[in-house]
Amino acid sequence: MEATDAPVMAIPQNEPPKKCKYSRGRCNRNVVPTVVTGTPAQVEAAQSEVNKHASRMHVTSIALIALGLISAVGSLYSGLTARRNAEKWLEKAAMKHHGATNATIPETKGPEYVSMAEFALVDNLRVIAFIMMCASCDIIGMGK
Repeated sequence: MEATDAPVMAIPQNEPPKKCKYSRGRCNRNVVPTVVTGTPAQVEAAQSEVNKHASRMHVTSIALIALGLISAVGSLYSGLTARRNAEKWLEKAAMKHHGATNATIPETKGPEYVSMAEFALVDNLRVIAFIMMCASCDIIGMGK
């Protein structure tokens, strides 16, 4: 059996990376892959595998972008309503602590001051909303 009759595997290979003008080191921008040729059947099989995985990657990227957008809207909403949520939670905690089930807190007239607990809770809720927004942007970036 001769060595020339055996089919050659289609293996993608990259050219050596070029010098990047934006950084001192090498980058992988504009790297054109070269393909070692094989039999036409092998090349067609490899192309069909690439197409199959490319369509799956497209669906995954759309799902990641959608998830990131939904979480970004949720984090924006929770950041904007942080004070209202903090007042609601502290009111429930005060009612539970004093044993009242359906009691209402009497309204005070005049300037309304923010307690230290409410300020800390609002501040923490807004920091959590900011971290959620950063994570949402990262998820959107992964989808692109």
